[in-house]
Amino acid sequence: MSPASGRAAGRALVIGAGVSGLTTALCLRRESFAVTVVAERYAPGIASAGAGAGALWQWPPAGCGRHNDSTSLDRSRKWCMVSHRTFTELSEDPNTGIRTRPAVFYFRRPVHEDARELFKMRESSRLPQFRHDPGTRIIHNYGHGGSGFTLSWGCAEEAAGLAAQLA
Repeated sequence: MSPASGRAAGRALVIGAGVSGLTTALCLRRESFAVTVVAERYAPGIASAGAGAGALWQWPPAGCGRHNDSTSLDRSRKWCMVSHRTFTELSEDPNTGIRTRPAVFYFRRPVHEDARELFKMRESSRLPQFRHDPGTRIIHNYGHGGSGFTLSWGCAEEAAGLAAQLA
């Protein structure tokens, strides 16, 4: 990858061609570095070899692990907002191939009953698109082992009956 200005500020080697590796290469190129990207393998016809290329963006610490110090968490939050803003802008151009989609999270019990999940929900509420809908009810009707076909109608009728009781 040749530097954008024609004059290299230096040379950089980026190991990995997933979303982070390719984004790093692009940012280095913008700073006039001559960049070489090396990856173990590339997915045919896809710009990224990263398994998470259909990425799930999350506000930290929701998907970024637990942070034990506020400096690390604040830094992750800053990076997340830069990424969110950039991906949102890129998604407005259909030629980028980037699309934003809503994500829905379901919990086994009300969020307010689980301190860790409640903390993540409160963190996520900092995003303008975030919406918490505590009134949503879920009826389990999936994953019957290998018996999906065998049980489908009976289970579906029971799920519909439960839904009618909740309405």
